[in-house]
Amino acid sequence: MAVDVGVVLAGGASQRMGSDKADLTIGGETFLDRVVGKLGRHFSTVLVAGGDHAPESSVLVADAQPGLGPLAGIAAALEYAGEDIFVMAVDTPLLSDEGIGHLSGRQLLAGQVRVARVAGRIHPLTGCYPLDLLSAMLGRLATDDRSVFGFLQCVPHLTLIDIDDGSLVDINTPSDYASIGDVN
Repeated sequence: MAVDVGVVLAGGASQRMGSDKADLTIGGETFLDRVVGKLGRHFSTVLVAGGDHAPESSVLVADAQPGLGPLAGIAAALEYAGEDIFVMAVDTPLLSDEGIGHLSGRQLLAGQVRVARVAGRIHPLTGCYPLDLLSAMLGRLATDDRSVFGFLQCVPHLTLIDIDDGSLVDINTPSDYASIGDVN
């Protein structure tokens, strides 16, 4: 069975942006609402990991260990869901439905993480994470290297899926935000 839980990673300090990225608007809706809506078209359950609010069509999941970064958000979502998950950062609201489907449409193998790659750059906050790696993830959170990239170096099967439609764009700074205009 393909992955059936979508997760918006909405925690983080948004230091480079200067304000909460979840509350930025595009096409008349917040980034958070837009990403939750996209995930709702693909998954029966949508979780918002981190942050302080979630749209009605989703469930807010608090980090069990706040301040430890996106790996802690992924771990909290895996624990809550009790099954494999698809994750997508709130600052990637332009990701296409095709890209989401391409990443999440197939069942994960045991120990397999499937993440996006754009022009040779890995996007570890866009992809599928299996429940069977939760204990390894929690172990990683107990170390000094709690980065998602560090965790990916330890997974048994890392699959990179090229997303080449131009839709996977991180919006991290005010200039990034200005460059997208008011996309619909």
